[in-house]
Amino acid sequence: MPVLIIPGAWRAAAAIPTGTDLRFPPGTARTVLGAFFQVYPALRPRVLTEDGEVAPWVQVFAGGADIRDRGGLDASLSANEDLVLLPAMAGG
Repeated sequence: MPVLIIPGAWRAAAAIPTGTDLRFPPGTARTVLGAFFQVYPALRPRVLTEDGEVAPWVQVFAGGADIRDRGGLDASLSANEDLVLLPAMAGG
């Protein structure tokens, strides 16, 4: 099953207990994120726009590739592919 990997700060913001395994049935990035947001809705606005697309300040990777290069949220995930969410880095 795909594992959703998110930054520690986002885990804290959504009150996800330490050690919680975020595994979801295989499908598309959209279905995995949809299942996650049903349980942890507080993170939806950090990750998706109001239109339900990946926010420009978030990177989403599946199998090491940006999902924007694999069909966006409709990218299929195999049973052994992790889905990684990363906020954009800023600074200077």
